[in-house]
Amino acid sequence: MRKIVIYIPALSVLLILMFSCGGSSGPGRKQGEIYGECFKDNSCNEGLVCDTEHNICVRDKDDSDGDDEDCDSEADSLDEAKEDDAMNECRPWEDPDSGMAWSMESNAMFWEDAVDYCDKLTECGYSDWRLPSISEARTLIAACHGTRTGDRCGVTDSCLSTDCLNYNCNLCEPKSDGYYIKIDDDRTSWNLLWSASEVSGSVARAWGIELYTGSVAEKFKNEYGVVRCVRGENHLQQCKGLPEHAFWNGASNIFSTWDGSSWQPSLTGIYNETSSEKECRFKCIPGYKWDGYKCVSSNDLPECGPESPTPCKDYASGLVWSSVSWGSNWKSAVDYCFRENAGRMWFMPTIDELRTLVKKCPKAESGGKCRISEENGFLSIYDAGERESCFCYEKSSQSSEYNKFGDSGLFWSSSVRSDNTDYAWGVFTGYISYAAGGYGVEIQNVIKTYERGYVRCVAR
Repeated sequence: MRKIVIYIPALSVLLILMFSCGGSSGPGRKQGEIYGECFKDNSCNEGLVCDTEHNICVRDKDDSDGDDEDCDSEADSLDEAKEDDAMNECRPWEDPDSGMAWSMESNAMFWEDAVDYCDKLTECGYSDWRLPSISEARTLIAACHGTRTGDRCGVTDSCLSTDCLNYNCNLCEPKSDGYYIKIDDDRTSWNLLWSASEVSGSVARAWGIELYTGSVAEKFKNEYGVVRCVRGENHLQQCKGLPEHAFWNGASNIFSTWDGSSWQPSLTGIYNETSSEKECRFKCIPGYKWDGYKCVSSNDLPECGPESPTPCKDYASGLVWSSVSWGSNWKSAVDYCFRENAGRMWFMPTIDELRTLVKKCPKAESGGKCRISEENGFLSIYDAGERESCFCYEKSSQSSEYNKFGDSGLFWSSSVRSDNTDYAWGVFTGYISYAAGGYGVEIQNVIKTYERGYVRCVAR
C-alpha cells in the first residue's frame, strides 16, 4: 500500500504531461489517438500515422518536431509569464515623503565601488540608478532631530566643506533598538551609508551617514559602507528668494525636476502659513508680519518678564521665548523644544541665546567676559578661562534676580562641549557655593544625563 501512495503523484504528473503535449489521454481516449487503434481505412487523427503492422496510431515523425516546438513555445511563454509576474512583484521602495525610489541594500564596499555599483545596477527592471547626494541620503534619516531633511545640520548639497559640520550633525544618542533609517532599520547590515557627495577640497573623503547615531560624517573613501541607490533625475534643489525677516516654512530644499524651461515645483519661495516639505514656502519670523510684499515689524507679542504670558518677546535681543519645561536631561530637553506650537517652530537655544536672559552679571551676560560662545567657536572647558570670569553672586540677593524671567535652576542650551560631547553648556541661577557663597548666576558645563535641568525654547 505504501508504494502505491508514493507513485500515484508521479503517475498523475506523467498523465498530465502526456495530455498537454499530445500524449495519451488515459482510459477515455478516442480510437485513433496516440497508442490507439487505427481507423478502418488505416488512417489516424491529424499528426498521427497508422502503424499497419501493429494496427496502432503513432506520432508522425515529420510533424513531431513541430509539436515539440509548440510545447517548447508554450513552455517559453510560461517562463516569460513567470518572469513578468516576478518583475511585477519587484518594486523599488518609494519614500512617501520625498517620492524618491530606492534600491535594496548592497553589501559593504569602498566609496569608489559604491559609485560604480549604482551606475551598473539593474534592479526591478530599472537601470537608471545612481548613488544619492548627501541631501538625498538625509531624506532616509528617521527620528533623529538635527540631521533629517530640513533640520539644522549644515552639511547639504550646497555646503560640503568640513566647516559646514556643526553640532546638529551629531546630536542623537546611539539607537538601542536599531538604526535611524526609514527602511529596513532592523535589517541594516552596516553602520555607514555612503553618499555621492565628496568633502570639498579632499580627494580622499566623502560624506556618509552613520545609521546607528543618525550622524552626518566625513569618511575616508577606503572605509566600508553599504549603498542604497536612488533612481531618476528628481534632484533635491535649494529654495530661493527668502525675504528679509523670514524663514523657510517647512523645507529649504525640495525635490524638483527641470522640464526644459523651469523647475517644477518652482524653487522660488512664496509666503504661506501652512508648512510644506514639497514646495518652497516661507513665513515671517516672530515679531513680523506679511504685508503682501515683505515682512514688516509687528508688536503683537508681550515683553518677556517674570509674569508675562508665553510666547513672549525679549525686545532687547529680538528673541521669542516659550514657557519653561519640567526638569529633565539634555536629550529630553532637545525633544521638548523641537516642535511646532502656536504657529512657530521651536528650538533649544544656543548658549549665546541663553546668555541674553542673564541680568545683573555683566561677565555672564551676552558679550560679557565669559568666553563660552558657540558663535565664536569657544565651547571647550579650556576656553572658559578662570571660573570667576563666568559667574556672579551676592550674599543678600535672590537667584531670581539674575534672570529676565525670574527663573531658578539649571537651564540647558544646545551647545555641547567641543572637547567632551557627554557634556553640554547651560546657565545656572541659584546658590553659588564659592568662597563665602551666595545666590547668583553661573555658566556651567553639565553632563547630559543630569535629570534636573530645565529649558526655555526659542522660536526661529
